[in-house]
Amino acid sequence: MFPFVLYYFLCISKLHTLLKNEYPETWEMLGKGTLIKNNSLENSFKMMTFLYKKSI
Repeated sequence: MFPFVLYYFLCISKLHTLLKNEYPETWEMLGKGTLIKNNSLENSFKMMTFLYKKSI
């Protein structure tokens, strides 16, 4: 199970970095989240909502 957790953190970190560098307006709209700093429930909910809407 531990490797999956590490993989999840790696993917989320890459997603935040991609958004910050390539889509700064979207990154700001989602609360300027990072893996550790400014990773609140509100920002996590915004990110999950954003991803869910884009996947439909």
